[in-house]
This record gives sequence, C-alpha cells and structure tokens, in this order.
Amino acid sequence: MRKALILKLKSRAMAAVAATGALLVAVAMPGAALAACGDDYNLDYHASLGKLDICTIEHELPEAVNILTNWGARPVWVDNTSFVFLNNMVGDVYMMDIGSNTVRLLTGHFAHAGFTRAQPLPNGDLLLVGPSSGPQPPMEPLELYERGRFEGDMFVLKKPFNGQPVPLGVHAWEGVAVSRKSNRIAWSDTDKPFFGSNLIETGLNYLLGRSNLWVGELVYDRSGKPSLVNRRIVKRKFGLVFYEPQDFRGHWDQELLYSAYGPGAEGSSDTYVYNFFWNWSWKKPWYSWGYNEWEGVSPDFKRAFIERDPEATEFSGPGHIDAWLWDFASGKPIPFAQFRRADNFSLGNAVFSPDGRYVLMSADASLGDAPDAPGYSVGIALIDYKGWLANPQVLR
Repeated sequence: MRKALILKLKSRAMAAVAATGALLVAVAMPGAALAACGDDYNLDYHASLGKLDICTIEHELPEAVNILTNWGARPVWVDNTSFVFLNNMVGDVYMMDIGSNTVRLLTGHFAHAGFTRAQPLPNGDLLLVGPSSGPQPPMEPLELYERGRFEGDMFVLKKPFNGQPVPLGVHAWEGVAVSRKSNRIAWSDTDKPFFGSNLIETGLNYLLGRSNLWVGELVYDRSGKPSLVNRRIVKRKFGLVFYEPQDFRGHWDQELLYSAYGPGAEGSSDTYVYNFFWNWSWKKPWYSWGYNEWEGVSPDFKRAFIERDPEATEFSGPGHIDAWLWDFASGKPIPFAQFRRADNFSLGNAVFSPDGRYVLMSADASLGDAPDAPGYSVGIALIDYKGWLANPQVLR
C-alpha cells in the first residue's frame, strides 16, 4: 500500500508539471475554514514510517494554528496567498496556493541533485540553493534525505518556472538572505558542516574551515540571464564559529540579521545584527541568553522570530528549542510557541507573510528518543498572527 501511495504522489507531481498548475481542489481563502488536512495532496502512511501525522492532532492544537500539509519543510512566502517549500532537507521545490488549496511541483521537469533552499526574488523568480552534482533525490518526503546538504550552489529558476535553472557559479552554505526592496543577496561561503560524529574533525572544521558573510547584487543582462555582481565580504570569520545570514532589515536594507554557530558562540548559537553604514555587528541581545537563531523578520522590521533555548550552553547545546519574537524597540524577547508534548510536536522556521497577517512555520513531530535532523519537518502550519496579537497567549 505504501508503494502505491508513493507512486500516486509521483504521478500527481508529473501531472502538475504537465498542467503547470494545480494538484487538486479549490477550497477557501485565508481566514476561512481551511480544509487542507482533508485534501488529496496530503499523505496517510505516516505510521508505517514511524512518523506522526500532524493532521491527526490538529484538533488538539491552539485555534490560531492551521495545518496546511502533513509533509514538507522550510516554507517561504511568494505573496500573501502562496508560498514555496521543500519536500525534504534536500529535495524538490513545491508551491502552494492557500486561496485555492492547490500544490504544484516546480522542479520535477528537469534533472537535479536536490535543493536545500528556495527563496522568491522581488521580480518573481526563485533563488535556489543546492548541490550541483549528485543523484536525483527521492520523491518520498517522510524519510529524511540530506545528501549534499552542505554542498550548495546558487541558481535562479525564472518564472513561470518551466525552464532550466541558471547557475550563478557561487557557493552558498545553508541559508541565504534576499532583500524585499532591492536586488541585494547575502550568503555564507562555509564549506564544512557544523556538526559531526567525529569531534576532532568537527573541531578542525571550526578552527580551519572558512565561513565569511558575502553580499552581492543579482542583475540580468539584455537576454535575461542572471548573474551576481559587486560581490564583497562584509563579515570575515572570527573564532570558532560558522556564519549564516537570515534577513535584511530596514526599508533601505540598512542591516543584515545573521547567526553564529559553534563552540565560540554562547549556547552554541548567537544572533547578530550587522549595520552596513557602520560596518559593524552587534549581538542581540548583548547579555547571556542561551541558544539563539534568527528566523523571519516582520514586514515593518519591528520584530523578528528567534528560535531559542535560554538554558543552553556552549557545552550542552540546545535541548528544547522554542519560537520567540524579538522586539527591536524594547530589546525584549516575547514567547510565541512552546510545546512540551509526548509526540515531540514543535513549530519552527517562522516567516511572516508580506502583509504581516499570517506566519508560516515548519512542524516537527519526531516519535521516540531520536530527534530528526535540525531543519527537517513533517508538515507546514499557518498561524493567524493578527489574531494572536489580539490575544498574545503562548502557543502550546
């Protein structure tokens, strides 16, 4: 039965490519009763793989939380009603339209080694990060696949997403930051993973491996071919840390939010703000605060999500990572989502919709004692952020 379901998923994906559009049924606009968990693009064989189907616990979750998919990871908004996401840590890129409850595969019509990030550009194209070589990733979204995760290069897939991605010839490790206002992009040139079972090798990676923050501008020539120009390092590696950018902040991209991971970071991860005018970085918050990692920034730039564990140290690392909001005006953290369930359900990777009304979050639910790899998730949730602001209770 499981094999039949996987084949069914593949056939749906191919049908979506042929139609350049929808896998499935039109339902409701955001704000109405979403029928996503009952839609045909969701999966029903989680138990055979030891995974929790998060649709089965939706009724137990806070009212502000709507489950959209029970598979997929790392959603990023395209506009106020649609977003792109991945089917695995390294995999294919999909787009979901919330207004019509439709899912479309964007990368099934060409050979590739998988993608680790998909970021919409201001002109509607997609910036993709993934390995330039390697085997085609499997379609199965419920079994972790991360081959090539730390071997990413950048590509541009031009709308309407029916062509081949254009390589930019630039290595990028994990996350990239894309400006909402301009053609500016930030990335890290880290070439080594930040974790591993071999502690000696990992230590040498932190000591000797490169990790610089770069900024460049994405431009198109007369034929429409994209390239990265005016590339420069804005933050050189210092100490036993690896850098990862998250978001630009400010109406003129005055600041860059980035995280620093490793034994040189308090709690094994610290959050920083780099100011382009002063050419300087400030730790936010400046006082000891455990593990911290930036997520999405609000469209008015007044708040940003942080995944944090205030009890973490550089020796122990994080235990329970919860979602908080950092308020830049007050300099205070605001608790947002904090789950302590037996099924290990949690919400992370939060990103604001362009109008600030909703938040998308990846949902994890790793059964048993062995947690999934950082960043892996088994579904995507839509949070009514405006509703939460009216009654800011911690989601739990």
